[in-house]
Amino acid sequence: MNKLDLPRLSIVVTERCTLKCKLCAEYSPYYKPQPHYTLKEVETFLDEIFSIVDEVGDLSFSGGEPLLHQDLWSMIAYASKYSNRINRLLILTNGTILPNRIYLLELQKYYSKIWNKLRFHISDYGPALSANADYLCQLCEELCIDYRRICYHGQDMFHGGWVDYGDHSKKYHTMDEIKAHAIKCAFRKDIFFVASSCRYLSRCNRATYRKYLGILPENTSDIVDIYSNVSLTEKRNQIQRLKEAKFSESCAYCNGLCDDSIRFPPAEQIK
Repeated sequence: MNKLDLPRLSIVVTERCTLKCKLCAEYSPYYKPQPHYTLKEVETFLDEIFSIVDEVGDLSFSGGEPLLHQDLWSMIAYASKYSNRINRLLILTNGTILPNRIYLLELQKYYSKIWNKLRFHISDYGPALSANADYLCQLCEELCIDYRRICYHGQDMFHGGWVDYGDHSKKYHTMDEIKAHAIKCAFRKDIFFVASSCRYLSRCNRATYRKYLGILPENTSDIVDIYSNVSLTEKRNQIQRLKEAKFSESCAYCNGLCDDSIRFPPAEQIK
């Protein structure tokens, strides 16, 4: 059996967030209600995904705002059982709140295998929104945790700002149009997987949200149900096909993240 690796896998543990960003790429403010997954659901998902794939490069816990989840540290501790099959474990946060220092110290003490792979990705929207970004960076330095601070304010703004992924109306109609558009999108260039509902794998969360809206059919090939009744071999084949796909059905409804996409001020809040 050929080896199946996922370069990047992001597990959405909650859609609850401390911000209500109008152009949220995860659509967190627009889920009604906002999903919030249990520790058991995340543990079961981890067991299932590692029974299917061999290795994960970057395993991310994301949201929403993952630091809002009361069981986040237990999820990370559980992921340590697969530490030899994970290159890095990332926490994607918006710098609005601080992690519990006691939990971090316990993680450092008892789960060293995953602790040494831990990294924070801090999206900094400026002091008015990301009020704890400075403190979080200081905490990471104090505890020798790797981190990356992504600046979304001021003159040196990351990628010039955010993009608007669109209103989900169909914008491209032929295969050639969809393919030509998709190859310009950063999410299609990089092999990135999103796990939503602790059940579905997709190449971007736009596809997941369009399934939630009913725009994509239940049997869409854009999404793999890892709990389906098909064989392990077929699940691996489905994920491999998803990994190799240059475009998808969902791309027809999306503006994409392209070099020439119009940029907007990041984290504009819904009034």
